[in-house]
Amino acid sequence: MAVDAGDVLQDGDVIKTYGSTLIVSICDGALITVYPGTELVVSGLGTSMANLTLRSGEILGDSMAGCGISVSNVVGTANISNGVYGVVLSPSGNGWTLQVRNLDGTVTFTGADSLDSSSMAISLVEAGKTIDVPVGEEVIIRGIYDSGMDVFALSTGGAAMAMISDETVGEMRNDAIEMSAIASTGPMTEPTAPPEETVQGGKPSDEELEQIVVEIPWEEVETASGKG
Repeated sequence: MAVDAGDVLQDGDVIKTYGSTLIVSICDGALITVYPGTELVVSGLGTSMANLTLRSGEILGDSMAGCGISVSNVVGTANISNGVYGVVLSPSGNGWTLQVRNLDGTVTFTGADSLDSSSMAISLVEAGKTIDVPVGEEVIIRGIYDSGMDVFALSTGGAAMAMISDETVGEMRNDAIEMSAIASTGPMTEPTAPPEETVQGGKPSDEELEQIVVEIPWEEVETASGKG
């Protein structure tokens, strides 16, 4: 069913976005942007943590200290304790690519039991193994998922740590700022979406974004320079 702004998520809810972007507030103020073409399962909601299962698509999150977020799938689980992060799962048939990005927070990744790295002499990621994702970097994992066996087998050279590109860094920062602004002020007009789409909050169009004005109080005061 369609979701309206202000609706409350329940454990087990499945969020599907089609052409819309939505913003979800969870865990006492932690925010998540769910981009178009994403399927996300919400569970374990609480005041200090939330568990998310990303089946496909992309999310951007901004988690405050004291609010832990986990984002899981058949490849593994990203655990975030603070800062801005991104998780992208791109299935293309049986070939999947997972990217876990850490813009400026604390992020770790633990391989799932279904992760098979046996074809690797040495692997960055393994089942049950936890690695740190440094600030400004992302772990990129590629492999083939066998749904019948529930096994994700790494491709040759299928896991690597890399710097987040400058372009992606800029996009993440801008989207995080925009997400916070929309969550605190709301769009000037209600965004529209096709009836079959499931949206929470909603990200306004470019035209609607132009109507969002954040006023910064200004006061004339005496300063040493005399310029006020």
